[in-house]
Amino acid sequence: MTGWHLEGGEYVYYRSDGTRATDWLVVSERPDGSRGGLERYWLNPDGTLARGELVHAADGSYGYAKPDGTIVRGKWTDPSTGYVYLANNDGQLERTGWVVTGSYTGGYLERYWVDPVSHACEPGPSTEGWAHYTLSNGAVLRGAGYNSSNEKIYADNDGRLFQYGWLVTGSYTSGALERYWFEDGRAVSNTLIPASKAGWRAYAKDTGAVVRGKWTDPSTGYVYLANNDGRLENAGWLVTGAYTGGALERYWVDGETGACVPGRSSAGWDHYTTSSGHVLRTTAVVDGKRLAANNDGRLTTDGWVVTNKWGQGQQRYWLRDGEVVSGELIYTGSTYAYAKDDGTILRGKLAMDGVMLLADNDGRLAWGEGWLITGMYDGGGLQRYYLAKSASGAYCGARIGSFSVGSSEYYGREDTGYVVRGSYVTPDGTKLFADNDGVLGHRIMGTSQNTVDQMVRYYNAQGKTYPSAALGRGGAPDIQTFCSIICEEAAAEGVRAEIVFTQAMLETGWLQFGGDVSVDQFNFAGIGATGGGVPGNSFPDVRTGIRAQVQHLKAYASTDPLNNDCVDPRFHYVTRGSAPTMEQLAGKWAASTGYGEGLRNILSGLSQY
Repeated sequence: MTGWHLEGGEYVYYRSDGTRATDWLVVSERPDGSRGGLERYWLNPDGTLARGELVHAADGSYGYAKPDGTIVRGKWTDPSTGYVYLANNDGQLERTGWVVTGSYTGGYLERYWVDPVSHACEPGPSTEGWAHYTLSNGAVLRGAGYNSSNEKIYADNDGRLFQYGWLVTGSYTSGALERYWFEDGRAVSNTLIPASKAGWRAYAKDTGAVVRGKWTDPSTGYVYLANNDGRLENAGWLVTGAYTGGALERYWVDGETGACVPGRSSAGWDHYTTSSGHVLRTTAVVDGKRLAANNDGRLTTDGWVVTNKWGQGQQRYWLRDGEVVSGELIYTGSTYAYAKDDGTILRGKLAMDGVMLLADNDGRLAWGEGWLITGMYDGGGLQRYYLAKSASGAYCGARIGSFSVGSSEYYGREDTGYVVRGSYVTPDGTKLFADNDGVLGHRIMGTSQNTVDQMVRYYNAQGKTYPSAALGRGGAPDIQTFCSIICEEAAAEGVRAEIVFTQAMLETGWLQFGGDVSVDQFNFAGIGATGGGVPGNSFPDVRTGIRAQVQHLKAYASTDPLNNDCVDPRFHYVTRGSAPTMEQLAGKWAASTGYGEGLRNILSGLSQY
């Protein structure tokens, strides 16, 4: 009957005399029947085993019965509460209050606070005795440590927690001194510390250490600047090399955050703070935005910027409200310019809205209406442009395609904007010809550009026999005389002699005649000949025939009066000025629509002689 017995769910111990044991019991037998070293147990007055509870002996001492009934001896942590119990070998718990002993650490002195109620060391903060923090091993913190929220806390050698103010220590950084600001017994973090508390403004990082030097908050991007004591720079403009190894930079310290806040701001003056904390003082692409600032960091918000730092080479830009303008016409206050879709200002040419925009190297557009003769846009070679409003009326540029000015027709080239001079084939395959002024076709009126000798050489090169007998009777025995008369008569009326020569050669088949008009009529341009055998008009001699031809050409090409007496019988039948160019004679002088091309083919060969 002696030993441990389980009765009614409780363990009891029977002595050899059959009575239940009470008070202290020291035996090697376990309640579960196993055996081991001697253990101390507490049996309640009714003989039941105390388990998981505080024991108060008659002599006033306390002990703690663990869940298995054994009394704590040495140091034991209750896994359910985290409480740490300290007891001597007899199971008597340490007295309550402050205890300094090395009994539980192999001789190394530690300080403990034993709670008056639980008779245990309760991990966590407490203000009993004095403000202290009990660690999970039961000892109070001395030196640097962390609370359950992983906040930095610090205590002196007596375990008294540091409550408020500056603390400089290397305990958290393996010896490297850092400065911390404590409030309510913990180091603050991720917060601006006002001067009203600390004596100066500082910023506590996520580690609790205050910023010294330059530090960028990874969560906000804010850049804090502070001296070695952690004193933040004053709000406002700051120019210093203290944070760049001596190279001067300009900073704007925000009054509210105490930091340099990356991004654009109008505080101080319009500026842009970079991710490094200093303000932009150049042209650059920052966060995808094209920005330009002067040496003081003042952003260019309106006006011209010329830079090669925006990834497009040396270019000119126009800014409005700090943004690069693109895809629109710009009025700069005195001139017009065009910002292309990529933001660069047009320099050179751009087809737009039915006209060719023309811009000089500074981006100034040619503006207005009328003729412009310049080499500015074509490498120095003079070209002729006609400026006019665009199709929508929003732009002004060189006319492209076919257009007329007065009675003359012109063609602005689609690729360059200047008017065609000489020959040109349009994108649709049309062949154009224009004189040196750009007038389409060859002007009939004007100073002759070819000589008698050229005409003679050109005629002789055709291998034709000059009808010297027939034309000699009319005063032109040879081609030299014939061409001289052409030049004289043409000059008298201001008609270009080469046009007269060309027409005479086309109409007479290089003076071979053979059609309705005969050689002895001295009619070299088929005046009055309407086809079907009608011979047309006759003239008394070569000069009169040529004069009539010249006068008939002048009737078509000009409204000016004749200088010589009129010998052209059909002069008054012509609508004056209706065909100022040789090509326009087609359908007027002759019914054939190919008449102008026939004339042009002959005229084009003359210049080669």
